[in-house]
Amino acid sequence: MRCFTIKCVLLMTVGATMVNGYVQANRNVMRINSASATSASTSSSRITDGSITTFRRETKTTLRSHDPRYNNRDMNTAPTAKQEESKDKITPQMKMPSSRKEFFQKAAGSLAVASFGLTGIAQPSNAAANILPTIGIPAPSFTLPNSLGKGEKTSLSDLTSKNKWTVLYFYPASFTSGCTLEARGFQRDFNQYIALNSQIVGVSVDNVEKNAQFCQEEQLGYYMLSDLGGNVSKLYGTALSVPGFGTFSNRQTYVIDPKGELKWVFTDVESHVGRHSREVLDKLKELQE
Repeated sequence: MRCFTIKCVLLMTVGATMVNGYVQANRNVMRINSASATSASTSSSRITDGSITTFRRETKTTLRSHDPRYNNRDMNTAPTAKQEESKDKITPQMKMPSSRKEFFQKAAGSLAVASFGLTGIAQPSNAAANILPTIGIPAPSFTLPNSLGKGEKTSLSDLTSKNKWTVLYFYPASFTSGCTLEARGFQRDFNQYIALNSQIVGVSVDNVEKNAQFCQEEQLGYYMLSDLGGNVSKLYGTALSVPGFGTFSNRQTYVIDPKGELKWVFTDVESHVGRHSREVLDKLKELQE
């Protein structure tokens, strides 16, 4: 009975640690955005408050559902495009946003503590251990199932064979507020991508069925690839691996030229999802000059 009580206390402590880590991550986001417009700051506050409740409700599901930026499908708290536009333009930096990285590291650390406390065996964490591919060399090759159905797959060679530029964007999960906002942005500017001889392809660890439903409900003119297991995400340096929960895709975008060469990487997408598509269009125009 005493052993059972100790285990329960340990689990409760771990849960509290994860929530505290989550809250601290959101406080970091609020501090980073303190110079933004008042409306944008107010919206961010609403996201934080609502997401804490969702975080607690979804503790029996995957870690992806715990992340406040992934978990708003039933919450109308996503920043509007107008609010996103009010933020200062941020130059792409070759690093992972610190708030997301810290959140996963804290979660992974808590899981390691729980594992050690209950089994006496420490479990290593490799959260956010990624190396971005080098710009100016061929992009990592891949072949993944697409959301078009009938067991169809798409490879990098399939994309480059069309002699078009490819915007390959990785996102955490379909139907979440940030990912939906990002997808709608690309769809809004879809004709402009066509005019620039470019194609858009999304990648996540979601299964084919979920991606297909997402594309259908959002009426997207492009398709998604299903990276179950996150192997391609690892190749592109966008994987977030947490022991006990699996691998997820961080929000990053890659621009690949018609020859299959990696030309640009956007890593700081989270802070300005609503205007990310316009940012990609500007970079495409610059690269094609």
